[in-house]
Amino acid sequence: SFTNKGHINEFSNKSLAVDASSWLHKSVYSISEQYVESIERSRTTLDPGSVRVATNYMERRCKELFHRDNVGKIYLVFDGKRCPLKAVTNDDREARRRKNLTEARMFKRQGRRDKAEEKYKMCIKIHSAFADAVAAALKRIFAKNNCFQCIFSPYEADAQLVKLCVDGHTDAIITEDSDVVVYCAVCHVSAPVIFKLDRRSGICDIA
Repeated sequence: SFTNKGHINEFSNKSLAVDASSWLHKSVYSISEQYVESIERSRTTLDPGSVRVATNYMERRCKELFHRDNVGKIYLVFDGKRCPLKAVTNDDREARRRKNLTEARMFKRQGRRDKAEEKYKMCIKIHSAFADAVAAALKRIFAKNNCFQCIFSPYEADAQLVKLCVDGHTDAIITEDSDVVVYCAVCHVSAPVIFKLDRRSGICDIA
């Protein structure tokens, strides 16, 4: 394995770059059907309930890092535009998502709630307008906290997370995307990359 077991308290008083995308996906797991169907109805008119649930989740995660784990500063990094080089990959993902959505609705009609929920979770896709709304809400919540900052990457967050370390702004990265390790290697960055952070125990994998 390229990771070792560690604990988040190893990063007390440190600055962390956090991949917002994985947190955003997790933030709407509990309301997957509500979120997915609201996006299907309209990409521009956001469901206020979904925004509120996601914002509350993100706020709790940040406060846990600040108050329980004594992290010094958080840079919450959001995805920007889709990378044109990933057009084929994105098309494949969308095709799978549409298939899962069809199956989720079928299971719902059949009254098979567990199967429907499982499929709805596989349909979660965070749209830019939704990310914008959550980021705006978090900026208001942490407006008086100079140790919190939202950043939008030009494209996917991976490269921006690593650049924050290259530029000396952050000491480590929290993500679930192993591509970040590749970026670190290419850029000769030795910053720790934190995976699978357990909120209750603080145990994590560190690359």
